[in-house]
Amino acid sequence: MNNFNEDIEQLREEIDSLDIELISILAQRIKVVEAVGKKKTEYGLKPFDRKRWKIVLNSRIALGKEAGLSLVLVRSIFIILHRHSLYIQKRLRL
Repeated sequence: MNNFNEDIEQLREEIDSLDIELISILAQRIKVVEAVGKKKTEYGLKPFDRKRWKIVLNSRIALGKEAGLSLVLVRSIFIILHRHSLYIQKRLRL
């Protein structure tokens, strides 16, 4: 049982480390989303671009599939990211 506890603790530490990386990458992504939002505002473009969204979602689903990830997981993550990106871009217009 002691080996189990050590093994599981090591795996949990790996998950924690990966979560830290995910948070850092998400923060970087948000900064870029803000820059995109500012450019769209500057050029009088709306936050939502249906054509771009379809391309992004389909390409990310394909990448997820190649990586062996669930379609539901990848689709859900990118829908949430997209909704938040739109929220940020709309907030910049206020």
